[in-house]
Amino acid sequence: MVFTDFKLFNQSQYVVEDKKGVLTKSISETSEIKLNYNQNNISFEFSSLSMLRLVKININKLEGFDKEWIYTSANRRFITYKICIRNLYIVIMGLITDGIWNNNPTSLK
Repeated sequence: MVFTDFKLFNQSQYVVEDKKGVLTKSISETSEIKLNYNQNNISFEFSSLSMLRLVKININKLEGFDKEWIYTSANRRFITYKICIRNLYIVIMGLITDGIWNNNPTSLK
């Protein structure tokens, strides 16, 4: 699983050369994002890199915010939050069509 897009207030964020933007490298290579307190409407898109198996269901959880895992379908690979909480981790995992969960969830702080 990999993050494919990060949005603030429904606007995709891209790498900015002068490093004044939110992202300094591609979202798929980012392990941590630092936001101001008022940058509190965030969305993540994610996908599977597997060419051999179709991901059937994705699950994600914002650690420190969601009490339970959130299940999404292969057709809905995004989640949006409006939050004002510090030090959160989003974790994504996928279920392969043959019923096997990927063993390496992807996370982002």
